[in-house]
Amino acid sequence: MAKRVKYLKVEWLDHTTSNSWLTHDEIKKENGIKCSTLGLKISEDKDVLKLASVYENDKPIRAGCLHIIPKGCIISRKELKEEP
Repeated sequence: MAKRVKYLKVEWLDHTTSNSWLTHDEIKKENGIKCSTLGLKISEDKDVLKLASVYENDKPIRAGCLHIIPKGCIISRKELKEEP
């Protein structure tokens, strides 16, 4: 039996940087950037989830636009019912 391909929507928190001088109060107000990624689940382990947002229709393992998301940054994930 062929392995079922999974399409996911993942919301995750990305880091941000600032080269401005900020007070401690200003720094406390800063947060990461909430991102959403839609893609084909390539693999995952205890540390990361790997998605691809571009892939060949007849050979899903040949993929591009790889997103490697650290699991500690994931806010939510949802399996999509059909291909996005």
